[in-house]
Amino acid sequence: MTHIEHPSTVSMLPLPIDLSDIHSLITKRSEVGKNEHGVEDRKNFCQALFLAPSRLDNRRLRVLFCVCSRGMRLLAIEVDKDCIITWISASSFTDVEKGQEHEMIPLSPRKQEILRTLVEEYIHSATPVASETLVRKYGLNFSSATVRHELAGLEEAGLIYQPHTSAGRVPTDLGYRYFVEHLMLESALALDEQRLIRHQFYQVQDQLDQWVRLTASVMAQLLHSAAVMTPPRASEGRLKHFEVLSVTELSAHLVLVLTDGTVKQQRLLLDRPIEQEEFSNAAPRLNKLFENKNVDELQALLSSQDFTATERLVGTTIVRMLEQHGDPIGDTFYREGVVNILDQPEFTSMGGEQDRSERVRKVMSVLEEHRFLPALSSHLRDVNGVQVIIGGENEWDEMRDVSLVVARYGQEGKVGGLLGVIGPTRMQYGRAIAVVRYMTRVMNELLAEMYGYDDLS
Repeated sequence: MTHIEHPSTVSMLPLPIDLSDIHSLITKRSEVGKNEHGVEDRKNFCQALFLAPSRLDNRRLRVLFCVCSRGMRLLAIEVDKDCIITWISASSFTDVEKGQEHEMIPLSPRKQEILRTLVEEYIHSATPVASETLVRKYGLNFSSATVRHELAGLEEAGLIYQPHTSAGRVPTDLGYRYFVEHLMLESALALDEQRLIRHQFYQVQDQLDQWVRLTASVMAQLLHSAAVMTPPRASEGRLKHFEVLSVTELSAHLVLVLTDGTVKQQRLLLDRPIEQEEFSNAAPRLNKLFENKNVDELQALLSSQDFTATERLVGTTIVRMLEQHGDPIGDTFYREGVVNILDQPEFTSMGGEQDRSERVRKVMSVLEEHRFLPALSSHLRDVNGVQVIIGGENEWDEMRDVSLVVARYGQEGKVGGLLGVIGPTRMQYGRAIAVVRYMTRVMNELLAEMYGYDDLS
């Protein structure tokens, strides 16, 4: 029996070689040394193994080698799979801005081309894609048989799947991720679209709430998806002005306006009757003392100065309201175009009626109950740029049938919020990223002008 050395130490397999040698290599390949990625030495191993045919100098060995070719083909497919999967645990969220892509070991150029065309065709058609369609429609320089062979490799790697035996292939979440990171073409809004958006914002100058609603509406229209946006909020609440309005003898209504434009309201329950005149007399003095103060500064004032019982009641209530100001992303958001996402084939025609109803219920429950915002906020707190979250990468089960393309806008430490779009995993990622990136830029410019800080976008 011939001893077979580690492939990285030899340029050609020693001969003669027999079936048991090849079988041993295939079945014990996990014993081959690995580099830090656990992949490269397997690739060298596979390359060395495939050099064997040129050195098989008799008919018997050639026949034995061909008998084992299926095993080696499966080995090659597994090498491809290893090359793709190693990166997936690094992160579930991708920053698509330049220089922020995760390191990935790419597929062969042929597999990349086939995967790219398959994803693009499925995004366009929403039906499983056959190999014949790829060859005919996209002019691939490969035969249908070759494409089918490569599709089998991509399926083994978990990048695509076949809904049923006679169907074409559909991208998986992993396939979409590879597409976004490596294969997607750069996209930008047309100049005509940019001019139209600028004109719409020009018509609602200095109306912050209208900016937010318009941004969400524009994203929903351009992408035919659902759009979400939180109003801009400061990183900490500072009081600009307040008013107290008497409602009944034992209740009043407190209204705060913060420096970031946020308006907060709360009912005051009184332990004795207080007339409006008393509130009106106290308001000017307190507004002057409390102006532009945050929670800590207000608490220091309340503990160091003398106040009447009514003034102290108003002051402590203001402190509690500012303490609830919370994260800049906030706990409320505007949404537009929910009907757009429900019009997509994933929610109208794909799968059984019960499955479709369940997908609709999950998405609507998240959008209606605002439950995804706190989780999303925690993931976006320390990152910049446009983020793509695909299907099963979502931590909350209700969002596993959709993808999000989101970004933070504003300036850190001053004022900002969140904007983005939600659609089926079969979304036009390139255009969605372009739209979200451009609307982020528009909001950055508007807020910089309103609050007087430099636009760093």
